[in-house]
Amino acid sequence: MDINLNKKPSYKVLQALCSPIDIKSARRTADVLNIQLRGKIGIPSYRINGYQLVCGNNRIEIPEIEPGKVVSLQIKVDPSKGSFRILRPSGYEVSECEYQ
Repeated sequence: MDINLNKKPSYKVLQALCSPIDIKSARRTADVLNIQLRGKIGIPSYRINGYQLVCGNNRIEIPEIEPGKVVSLQIKVDPSKGSFRILRPSGYEVSECEYQ
């Protein structure tokens, strides 16, 4: 944050680097988004539990992911392009990704 409490341009880059989850792919087919997530192997690297995937008004629980493990998820989406977010159990946004 700068002195006016605005996010700096590097905020999203640092957020992605500090996320314990890598988004391997996000493909939309009709009204379903297929997402592959992987537990990060580098730093930070730890088991995640209680995280949520949020897309519009839809919210699903992400199963426990060990470092290096890949998980496939599906979530309903609007037909237009948009984005989804990954949230920690505390509600803090860990990552955000746009899809078309």
